[in-house]
Amino acid sequence: MAVGMMAQMDLARYYNLPAWSAGGASDSKVVDAQAGIEMTFSILTNFLARATLVHDVGYIEYGSTSSMEALVIADEIIRETRFLASGVEVSPTTLALDAIARVGPGGGFLADDHTLYNWKWAQWRPLLIDRSRYDRWVELGRKDMFTRANERAREILERHQVPLLPEEAEAVIAEVLAERAAESKR
Repeated sequence: MAVGMMAQMDLARYYNLPAWSAGGASDSKVVDAQAGIEMTFSILTNFLARATLVHDVGYIEYGSTSSMEALVIADEIIRETRFLASGVEVSPTTLALDAIARVGPGGGFLADDHTLYNWKWAQWRPLLIDRSRYDRWVELGRKDMFTRANERAREILERHQVPLLPEEAEAVIAEVLAERAAESKR
């Protein structure tokens, strides 16, 4: 399936056409390791194939079931894929030649101001993946990926506020709806 999708994307680019493909979905019946593997693979292949639009993110069971946990996990995979794709910036800041000169051979970079100011943006920081030690994980309730994804999805649903449409957009939508209603009466 992935090879066929990648060929489809190549043809679409050749003919200068948009193309869409499923990604971030799984044939697994539940959100489990199979789902994680399939979601990751499909997201990466869509990214590598440069798909124009990726659909079915968060779907399981052959696309017949939507899972808020799978959607949140797929978002985590997409975030990491985008971070990896951004590459490594080469600049005076990232080369840190001043810090290297300051610390010198055998010195420690962890206490250097350059490291303190730059380490957070230089690495991907997951929202769901647990990178804590086992004892800390136990202390925090032994939450597996599904539980963390469920909690994150519920948090998003509770906090989300729908942005208002600009009045101009509402007017255009109302006009289109009125035109379609008039056409359907003919």
